[in-house]
Amino acid sequence: MPLLVFCVFVAGARESRAGYDENVKVDTVVTEIDEAPDIPEESEDTILPEEPVSLPEIQYPEADGRQGYYLFFPDIRIRHREPEAVTKYRLLSADGNKTEGSLEGKEGETSEVLLEGKCMSEGENILRVWMEEKEESSQEPMFLQEVSFLVDTQKPAPVLFLYDPVPSGECIFANAPVEIMIKSGEEEEDVEQICYRTENGDWGNLPAEGGTVLLQPGFRGRVEAYALDCAGNRSELTISCEIFCENTPPAVQMYVEGGTDFWHTGPVAVQVNVRENPEETGIRSVTCYGGGRILWQEHIEQAGRFSLENNFIVDLVSEGGAGIPVTVEATDWAGNAWTETRTILVDTAAPVIQSEGIYDQMISAEPVSGKIWIQEENGLDYEKIEIWRTSPSGKREYLEIPGNGAKGTEGGVDPTKRQEWEISLVEDGIYEIAVTVRDLSGHEIKQQYRITVDGTSPVIRYVNQMQGAYVPYFQWNYGTEEMFWDFTEYSYEMRLDDRFYAPGKRVTQEGRRKLQVAAVDAAGNRSVAEAVFQIDHTPPNIRIYNVEDGKTYEDAVEMSMSVEGEGEYLKEIQINSEEMHLEEACQVFRKSFQEPGEYKIRMRAEDPAGNQEQRQLTFQIKEKGAESIWSPVKKIFQREESSAEESAGMGYEKKEVKEIPAAGVAMLLLPAAVLFPILKRSIVLGKRK
Repeated sequence: MPLLVFCVFVAGARESRAGYDENVKVDTVVTEIDEAPDIPEESEDTILPEEPVSLPEIQYPEADGRQGYYLFFPDIRIRHREPEAVTKYRLLSADGNKTEGSLEGKEGETSEVLLEGKCMSEGENILRVWMEEKEESSQEPMFLQEVSFLVDTQKPAPVLFLYDPVPSGECIFANAPVEIMIKSGEEEEDVEQICYRTENGDWGNLPAEGGTVLLQPGFRGRVEAYALDCAGNRSELTISCEIFCENTPPAVQMYVEGGTDFWHTGPVAVQVNVRENPEETGIRSVTCYGGGRILWQEHIEQAGRFSLENNFIVDLVSEGGAGIPVTVEATDWAGNAWTETRTILVDTAAPVIQSEGIYDQMISAEPVSGKIWIQEENGLDYEKIEIWRTSPSGKREYLEIPGNGAKGTEGGVDPTKRQEWEISLVEDGIYEIAVTVRDLSGHEIKQQYRITVDGTSPVIRYVNQMQGAYVPYFQWNYGTEEMFWDFTEYSYEMRLDDRFYAPGKRVTQEGRRKLQVAAVDAAGNRSVAEAVFQIDHTPPNIRIYNVEDGKTYEDAVEMSMSVEGEGEYLKEIQINSEEMHLEEACQVFRKSFQEPGEYKIRMRAEDPAGNQEQRQLTFQIKEKGAESIWSPVKKIFQREESSAEESAGMGYEKKEVKEIPAAGVAMLLLPAAVLFPILKRSIVLGKRK
């Protein structure tokens, strides 16, 4: 009796396309053994049947496409548990490539292999799995199974849209039915059908060769479509351009200020309101015509605006008693249009104010004279002129003008005569002129003039302070408002040594400098200020004569000191902390020191730029001894010798100095010898005191 082995299906965890699907299909025994030995009757020697054979397991995910197609490349896992047999497999891909191998193991072990989906290709892939005994490989297989995997992962090409009418940009606007043709993007045999859906929720199917979708007025939105193949693959979704199909024109309303059944006396205000419903395409353009020309026009760049309002003025004049037709034409994006017309009656234009010799924003350095007059074809009812003057000091006053506020006679002023004012502005100041005019029809106009009379040049401050000044450096830090004054606008320029100078720049180069500042006001008045000054940052040099610092002298000292630079002077001298009296701008100081002792001298000099120099020195004069008695005698001979030398140097005849005889010397020494004891005694007595 043949032994039958059954096929078992086990549900397992489905992995992703890189592993297993959620519903894993497990196939086991799929064959039978035809020639099984007869089973003997039971006896003591009866051989019990062998243990059941563990057949292989094949796990793979179920197909996720239509008609048994896989829309991905599935992974396959093969498990082997039978220690006495070998499981073999062979995967033949649709492109002819083979993947094969075998599995075997010991008692209690499980061996397996994972055939990844990348081993397959598009089309039919066939897997063959069989099991043979290890020792007798020539016999029929104990297990055999073939599984076919139909794989189609390729999406069809996206469908194509053809429109009637042709889109304008990214949208179709139409006031008649819109026809859309949808066709496959690849060969028809690869596509089973075309599916579409409109934005209002309608679904439909078209054959593989495509078809037409007709959208009626009232439709607004897009159409989506995709191709579907026999495996269930969908093409990428194709979305049509936005389609607006409607046939309702915009609603137009016109409002004329005061109405249309009487004559207007001047420009007339007209209000236009244009409306579209939100489900319509929106306003595209509005144009208003009057008297053969465009009075107002507006174009909307994008659809979606459903209301538009505007006020404009009709300033045309009727001719021959006929009214002025004003027409508004509005169109929407679907091409629907509507026209609305009103007739307006206009009588006259407004008066005209003119001037001669004066104009608004006028600036003059001379007195201004001119005239203002009014032109009106039907006569004036009221006219007025006001003139206000603001003086340079800021005082504001009203100026009376003859004939101001005159009214026309009954029936109006004669149009052949014009109202005129003579204007004379003499004094400096800012004049504000306001003219108000109203004609018999009620038109009122106003005109203003602002006139500046400025005959005074700008004021330049602080420059004269630099004239003759001595400074260690030059840096102009005055602000514009501090430096200049003028009641009109002005411009200025600063130059240093004929070169442009920017305020705030520091100049340190010593020497004579010339500063020039020029200012010009709006009336053309010009002012110039100049100053010459000296930059000096070198301190004075104090010269000292006849004494040296730290030296000791045995005789009287005649000390002198001086400064020589222009404007330099001795500012302070202290001798042993005693302040010396100095004349103003003293440049030379002399002093004789005869008394023995130590002298400390401190001196300070300054120049006109404020630079200072300080010096100090110390010297002393020794106390005189007995040998000083000879000093007068020596000086006499020294002076005579010096006088003789000087006389020779100046061209005088040099006289020979004869030697003094001994008797003469004795005669000279005799008074000293007589006086010495007396002097000595006086000195001793002085000490005792």
